[in-house]
Amino acid sequence: MAMKSVLFGASALVLAASMVGCGGDDTVAGTTKKPATDSGVVDTGVITTPPPNDSGMVTTNPPPADAGGLDVSTLPPPSDTGSSGGGWTFMNGYALSGPWKGYTFTFVDTIGSTVKPVCGTTGTCFMTAGTKACATGTVKADMAYGGFAGFGWNINQGTAPPDGSTMNPQNNVTLGGSGVNVDVTNNAGSTLRVQITVGTGATAAIYCATLSGSGPQMVPFSMFNTKCWDGTGTAGTALVGAMVSQVELVVPGTNMTDTPFDFCVNNIAPAN
Repeated sequence: MAMKSVLFGASALVLAASMVGCGGDDTVAGTTKKPATDSGVVDTGVITTPPPNDSGMVTTNPPPADAGGLDVSTLPPPSDTGSSGGGWTFMNGYALSGPWKGYTFTFVDTIGSTVKPVCGTTGTCFMTAGTKACATGTVKADMAYGGFAGFGWNINQGTAPPDGSTMNPQNNVTLGGSGVNVDVTNNAGSTLRVQITVGTGATAAIYCATLSGSGPQMVPFSMFNTKCWDGTGTAGTALVGAMVSQVELVVPGTNMTDTPFDFCVNNIAPAN
């Protein structure tokens, strides 16, 4: 299931990268059994004026590594169905927070950056019921600002059947409210962006906004932009009533030094 959408950087374009699904856990424990099966090309053309800290991003619809069925009735209900600061639960990679629900995953570029846990087709992560998902790694420096890694969530996706014979598709959900609540613990202090994917497939559009440190924060739609590194893209006011399929937290790379990251996602939910 390789539905892909591209975010263009100011001077770099990631043409393709595959993200693989994973499951729900409250730590980054677990070893990687197999490297992420990424494929893609990064345009590293000559940069005359270095753009702001930006990385091209590609999203796709990853199936969970554990395709077995999940009875969501066994999950405790979220304690907070819309406000920031805690409130989501997940198991076997399937997350619930207010009206949003779907499988979670990690992703990384193809230029040597790393992310742990790696949600590969033969490895698993985020499998234990919990209330947070953590990721660590290093984003490689790249002259074309092509480095990135992060955590993603399909926010309108059904669970897989018990026999694992099929995988429910990534669907859209109408985005209401005034923004997105994000509660994150940014242990390494790296730049961290929240991204919203409007639509699915090749025609999808990606809006991003830079988060401010750690803790719960409401990111209004007005802060989003399709080029959040310089604000020259489409404004996030277009998100009101949009059909949205994914939310991601992204660590963008720089053109000078590698960027270590270590963050835990405590909650993501629509802001009323």
